[in-house]
Amino acid sequence: MLNPRHRPPRSSCGAFSLLEVLVTIAVLGILAIVAVESTTRLREGATATKLDSDVAAINQSIKVYLANGGNLDGVTDPAAVLEKLKTRREASDAAAFAGFRSDMIDQRVVPVLQTVAEAAQRTPRAVWNATAKRFDMAQQGAAGVARFELDAAAGRADHGVESREAGAVALNRGDGWIWNYEDAAPPVLSGPGTIPVTTPTPLVPAAPTPPGRLQAPVFSTPGGTYRYNTFPDTVTITNPSGTGQIMVGRSWTADGVQWEAYTGPVTIEPGSHLLAFVQSPGGEYTDSVASSGTYELEIIELEAPRIEPSASLMDLDSNQTVSIQIVNPNPSDYRSYVEYALSDGNYVRYEGPLSISPSSHAAGFEIAARVVPSMRGFEASEPVTRWLPVKLRPPLIDKKQTGAIFDITLFDRNPANVGTLRYLIQDLRTGTRTAWQDYSAAFAIDGSLYGKGFEVVTYAATTSTRHLDSSESSAQGRSFFGTQVADRAILVLDVSGSMASNGRLTSLKAEAKRLLSAMPQDGKISIISFSSKAKLEFAYQTTTSSKITQAQGIIDSLKASGLTNYSESLNMALGIVKANPDVEQVVFLSDGAPTTGDTSTNGILRIVDSIAALKVAVSPIGYQMTTDAERKLIQRMKERGTPTF
Repeated sequence: MLNPRHRPPRSSCGAFSLLEVLVTIAVLGILAIVAVESTTRLREGATATKLDSDVAAINQSIKVYLANGGNLDGVTDPAAVLEKLKTRREASDAAAFAGFRSDMIDQRVVPVLQTVAEAAQRTPRAVWNATAKRFDMAQQGAAGVARFELDAAAGRADHGVESREAGAVALNRGDGWIWNYEDAAPPVLSGPGTIPVTTPTPLVPAAPTPPGRLQAPVFSTPGGTYRYNTFPDTVTITNPSGTGQIMVGRSWTADGVQWEAYTGPVTIEPGSHLLAFVQSPGGEYTDSVASSGTYELEIIELEAPRIEPSASLMDLDSNQTVSIQIVNPNPSDYRSYVEYALSDGNYVRYEGPLSISPSSHAAGFEIAARVVPSMRGFEASEPVTRWLPVKLRPPLIDKKQTGAIFDITLFDRNPANVGTLRYLIQDLRTGTRTAWQDYSAAFAIDGSLYGKGFEVVTYAATTSTRHLDSSESSAQGRSFFGTQVADRAILVLDVSGSMASNGRLTSLKAEAKRLLSAMPQDGKISIISFSSKAKLEFAYQTTTSSKITQAQGIIDSLKASGLTNYSESLNMALGIVKANPDVEQVVFLSDGAPTTGDTSTNGILRIVDSIAALKVAVSPIGYQMTTDAERKLIQRMKERGTPTF
């Protein structure tokens, strides 16, 4: 329990007086002003040091420029000075010049001039001295350069070339000595003369040189942005003062630049920063300002390749291979190569033309290609793509005839879900066509409704953006006892005595007349009848309307009698084929085995082979034959009657 009589010391609980508070506030204000002033001066000092260092480095570049034939006479603008330093020596005299031929300064460097307000203050500025041809530091006077900055856009610009003065000696442009060299003519000696004698003037000792700053070191290649073939792998640093130690800095830490003594050429990589100064050995000189350079590599984006296929599309029907050539348009010294990928696959290196089979890319074909660098200083090109449309196969048509009824089935030979089959029916007599229809199932056609026959026309219509419609395929409803007959054919008809039995000749006449009525206007037909002898009933000629009527009359006049002479009738057909190269087919009909002429199987087959060798089909029909031997001969003739191409 506290003693009520006890009181704490007065000083332990008393408050500040008003005077103490005012004094404290005043002290804090003074400290804040001092801190702000110190920070401002520190910032201004750093800016001035940076500008002083930049001016020293640029002045060294100016010396190198002038020493290598450059000319700054009449140049008064700081920006124009820098532009001169960024130019290159003309190619016409660069080959013979023994010195620097390229730019002398980082091409991104641009001057930032003082504003009017800044020039009115005592702030550091770089002022161009046109007489001494250098930048001088000043604190007041005319507006100057407030700072030097790096501008990437200026680095990408081409600052051009200029003609510079030749050096004291020149490299030899031709063969022989490295230097241009000519023996000097011997001096011409003169006779005796009088040598003047004068009294020498006493030498006055020169005033001692006041202590000064050493000259900044010079880089053999100044900082800048260089192309792949001009980027310096090393930089040699020289000391123009001839005294002191060159110190080099290439790395920075929290403690500042890590300096080391220069012992030889410095290795440079793209993005390297290089600092150097001459360290004074002491005495009358002080350390030089630092020279600096940043070395960037100009990145060249390679040009995209060209994809050149041998065809504009891929045809599944012909399945002819397509050759794909990829052309690299970049110069050979860029050392690049081409990669390609097929249909979203992985990129592989292109080694030569590609042979592409349409059947291997039936679902669609696309190729992508790019150019890839194999050396630094380049960037891969953007990929280019090319797709070739794939032309679909036309449908196959299966036609089966039962009397006058034809059952038609279409078969799609293309990949699933890339197309649909369509068809129409054309009347061969009138030329009229039905509308195109989508095929969904087999359908039947009544041939009796078409006096001259009909034609089914079909194609595969694409439903894919990567495919093209197929060409059309067709089949005609023109047949002779179930055998399809070509537009240009020879009918060889048996009228031997056996054809009079069972209404065979009557059926033959009806079927032949129906066939003739279905022949196209530009078709051709010839009719041969045979029994004991062969007879040319209708010479090979165009099936115009009048000729068809004439041929139908000949068919009506046929009579059955005599034996069966296969060999003579086939030889007559062979003679017509030889005389008319456009014949497509020989249709041969008989109801029995040969009974006269050359009746041997080999003899008859030799004639069939001769016709087939002329690229004409032999289509034999065994009509109401009763024995296996008869049917076997017809089958052998059919097998041998396929044309040989």
